[in-house]
Parts: sequence; structure tokens; C-alpha cells
Amino acid sequence: MVKLTKFWWIIIIGSVVLIPLILILVITRFLMNPVKSWWFFGGALIFYFVVGLITGIIFLIFKLRVKKEPKIELEPKDARAKAVYELKMDEDNPDNFIVEKQKILRVGMIGLPRTSILWLKGKGSEKNQRIDALINLGDTKGEISWLRGGTDQESKETAKGMALNPSEEIVEEKIMGIDEFGRPTTRVTTKKASQVEKKLEEEKKEAESANII
Repeated sequence: MVKLTKFWWIIIIGSVVLIPLILILVITRFLMNPVKSWWFFGGALIFYFVVGLITGIIFLIFKLRVKKEPKIELEPKDARAKAVYELKMDEDNPDNFIVEKQKILRVGMIGLPRTSILWLKGKGSEKNQRIDALINLGDTKGEISWLRGGTDQESKETAKGMALNPSEEIVEEKIMGIDEFGRPTTRVTTKKASQVEKKLEEEKKEAESANII
């Protein structure tokens, strides 16, 4: 299938509009006797204007909607398989991940591109302990955050922290301990400022520097 460039689209649309208008003008003003009113030509102009306006609005709505749709670089089925394999091959605490439920969360600040997070809820076959995996589908690497024995609310908060543009600041928290088998456990939540917050912080620093000078 041949993909047309913007130049050719302009030529095609211009021809579709101009050729009928020229034909109407020639027929009504030069070939017909008696000469017809200018309203024939004016009516055609109004028709094209209305059609163009409606088409433009529809195109704008569609374009804005496409921009706001979360980008998916990693297919959910591939992300799920990756999570199952990663937990099985974990060096510190390997287990068979039995996925019971899954859903895709759209997280991030309203008005900015959101991030698609695959939420896998299940358990480990070894101890039947609840295990949640949060996977960033907007990254081909498939960043995974694991929660063992957590709650739905903790999983949702973790998903928010994985957003490209998080709706609120996430505080870094590193909890280390030992499970009942004497194996070390670690849970880390990373502090991550949104692009808007970063910009505001940079503007604040620039203003402070200007005042000092």
C-alpha cells in the first residue's frame, strides 16, 4: 500500500474542491443562457466550507484522543509470560507464579500522556502467598514491580509510582527484612517527580538565581 505524503494530500483535496467549483462557475456563468445567479457558486462555497469545518473538528478530536491514549510497547501476554519466567528464575526467592486475575491500569496526571500498567494478581505455589506484579507496558523492557503479601491499595499506589507523569510525588521507601525461611526480603518504592513538577522546580531555581544576581 502506497503511503501518500502531505504534498499529495494537498493536491488531491485541492483538486476535489477546486474542479467542481470551476465547473459550476463556467456552466452557470458562461455556458448557460440566461446566465444563472451567483448564488449557485456561492451555495457551493458555503457547502464546502461547512463540510470542511465539520471534517476539521472530527480530525482534531480524533488526533487529540490518539495523543492521550497510553502507549503500549509490550503486549500484555508477553508481559505476563515475562513475569512468570522472572519469578521462577529469581535467585533469592524463586517461585511458580499462578496468575488468578489481571487488568490494565491507566495511571498518570490528568491532561498528560498516561502510562499503561499491567496488574497481575495471583499467588506463589510454594506457600500460597499473595503475589502482585505491576508491569509497565509503555516500556519494551517491561519494568516489573513485585509485591508479596500486599493489598489492592498497595498495588494501586505502586502502579501510580510507575507512571511517566505521576499524579503525586512518590517518597522513596526501602524496607529490608527476613522471611520465615531466613531469606532476605527487600521492597523499594522509588521517588519520582512528574515532568510538570520538574519544570516548576527548574523555573523556581532560575528565579532564585536571577534574584541573587
